[in-house]
Amino acid sequence: MNYDGFAVYRKYLAIKLHFDKEEYNYFDYDGHVHTKLETFTKRNDRYFYHKLSVKYNQDEIEDFLVANFVKNKKVWSGNLLEKEAHEIYLQHKKRKESSSYWFKQDCNKISDTILTDNTLPTNALAVFNGQHPLLLRYCIGNKIGPETVIIMNYHLNFMKDWDKLISENVIWPGIRFKLNKFKPFVKFNETETRLTLKEVFL
Repeated sequence: MNYDGFAVYRKYLAIKLHFDKEEYNYFDYDGHVHTKLETFTKRNDRYFYHKLSVKYNQDEIEDFLVANFVKNKKVWSGNLLEKEAHEIYLQHKKRKESSSYWFKQDCNKISDTILTDNTLPTNALAVFNGQHPLLLRYCIGNKIGPETVIIMNYHLNFMKDWDKLISENVIWPGIRFKLNKFKPFVKFNETETRLTLKEVFL
């Protein structure tokens, strides 16, 4: 199939659906969405997708779109041509290509805070009085990447406890949904990240 503006548009719709709807999984549907070329050619924003197909090749466009929908699931197609969208993609690409390195960097940030506060490593994950734990606050504040929370949860399985113990029901459920949707896109070395957790926190 040709790679052009229509191909980017279909990819955009599929990834948008993935990050927006519980019932749609990009991987289960193999990125397939129901849309017609005739519909696309009538869209006023079709030129944005054509420009994106020139700027990002077939191998890059998925990561570009994922990075921007993780940052803002309501991102508009026109904003994807702006400098900020490209910078979001470059940051995502950097973390993806050196996932073990960035995971360790994030773990060290958390460890430094723990040492400064003279508290236990487990307190980074602990929910006190229904409030957001340190790890979640760092994720919300962009001090660490969402990939780090996903990887740590893979090894330590703490989100199920957060679901029960975090009292507010607006911010955390939205972040939980985003992390669950982002998780299948996050690839990492299980052995290296497990060793990092032991090295930094034990």
